[in-house]
Amino acid sequence: GKARSKRSSSVRQEWRDKPGKQKEEGEGTKTSRTLATNTGTLDPTLKDKWGRPALRCTYMDHPDDLATMKFFFDKTNELMEAAGALSQAGSYPENGQEGNVHLLGTCRMGNDPTSSVIDKYHRSHDVPNLFICDGSSLVTSGRGQPTMTIMALAFRAADHLIQSARRGEI
Repeated sequence: GKARSKRSSSVRQEWRDKPGKQKEEGEGTKTSRTLATNTGTLDPTLKDKWGRPALRCTYMDHPDDLATMKFFFDKTNELMEAAGALSQAGSYPENGQEGNVHLLGTCRMGNDPTSSVIDKYHRSHDVPNLFICDGSSLVTSGRGQPTMTIMALAFRAADHLIQSARRGEI
């Protein structure tokens, strides 16, 4: 009630009066839906300088992803206004991703070789001594920056690789 309103008002005033430059930009993260149409494939005609097929990345946001972005954009504006922001600028991408994204999932992890590329230790289902330890194993990052998750999975894969080598399995 009133106590909260007074406190909010004083925090807002303190934020406005505080010396120094205030944060002028805001960012947000969201996770996109996993779609079978978002793929990483080899281009059937385009080749790299060594004559190998070039990588073709295909990605489109689902309408639900765009609605989520708009929701968070609008809520962020409400919060900024409540905090005393004097002006707000920016927009959400109405037609899809803009800026930085972490596209993941081109070498999906799973138990079934028909629906995944690598197993839980990042070992290829098709090439026995190939280990793929990067973000391509993640269908989604679950949040913004996937780096720590990728590192943890790579350490687990390395431990498994060492144990497999000691047993003479590779």
